[in-house]
Amino acid sequence: MIKKIALVLFLFANFKSNAQISSSISFGGQSRSFIVYAPASYIPGNPVPLVFVLHGLTQTGQAIMNVSNFNSVADTANFILVYPDGISNAWNINANLPGASTADDIGFIEALIDTISVNYTIDQNRIYSCGFSAGGFMSHMLACKSSRCFAAIASVAGTMTDSVYNSCAPIFNLPVLQIHGTSDNIVNFNGSLGNKSATDVVDYWKNFNGCNAAPIITSLPNTSLLDFSTVQLLDYSPCSNNDLVQMLKVNGGGHQWPGTSSLLGGLGTINMDINASAEIWKFFRTNACNSSPQGIPSNSPNNFQLESTQGNNYYLKGSTPIALIDIYNTNGQLVFSSKVNLPYDINIDKFTSGMYLLKVFSNNYQTTFKIKKP
Repeated sequence: MIKKIALVLFLFANFKSNAQISSSISFGGQSRSFIVYAPASYIPGNPVPLVFVLHGLTQTGQAIMNVSNFNSVADTANFILVYPDGISNAWNINANLPGASTADDIGFIEALIDTISVNYTIDQNRIYSCGFSAGGFMSHMLACKSSRCFAAIASVAGTMTDSVYNSCAPIFNLPVLQIHGTSDNIVNFNGSLGNKSATDVVDYWKNFNGCNAAPIITSLPNTSLLDFSTVQLLDYSPCSNNDLVQMLKVNGGGHQWPGTSSLLGGLGTINMDINASAEIWKFFRTNACNSSPQGIPSNSPNNFQLESTQGNNYYLKGSTPIALIDIYNTNGQLVFSSKVNLPYDINIDKFTSGMYLLKVFSNNYQTTFKIKKP
């Protein structure tokens, strides 16, 4: 089993609520930077959702934070935001173009989940990804190829490359929201050489999630007459497993984040009838992972209990005889990994004092605990 190890260069010692923290990890031999935002309502110990917001090509995490104004949504809804930076302001979306990024961005984002989960109390069943343009491509790629369960993804003005589309093999069913302008001249709504159309992408997820072939189409209120664009909601419900697939089709909209007040976030008409960040959270908030990969019965054993014992020990019990356990320190480093027979005594006498993240895997299920060495 290949392990991805992340080393924090700037520790999270001062992580607190209502804070914007800029930090870095070393991953794949490169320094990878990111911003974390925690609202004032966040209380350590109370699990909250985690939302990734991925920037477009040539942008940064700071730029998409400014364009999306997602922090204001987190302030009212109480979730943690992370804005990662791609290498050279790009994501590896299998574009197959000269000079395209070859970084292991899926591994980087998965490592960030582990690092942030040590420092914040994250609801592991409510981790989401969304993005603009190339960040939307990257969110689709995470859904196709990540071994982690994302509770839902959303893409604004981003689809899939032909390569990702043809090799997409999701482990989990998941809800998908596509927001796309019909007058997008950068990522064409109808597709272009090497890229699928917005309709192609929605059709893929519609079929994968077992949704209705034809959508219910609702015209949303045209509250802004001066933006020369309108929005239709295409809803492919019902789907299997209560998943959702929807498209917000922005008729006349350009390569933009709808609702933004920034004039530098994209090109073309900015629709102001909807706020993309608010719409994405409205879509995300009702969805959670049930830790049930496709093809695994929902009643498969995944019941683990962790008890503290004398000394620096923990006692792990479960309804399966064998489990894989991984333990990460606050630096995001993998400090212990082993396949064990349950029940199992976890001895942390040799660990340094501090918090650790214990991840337990069995029968394709995953459970996460926090443990502490006094």
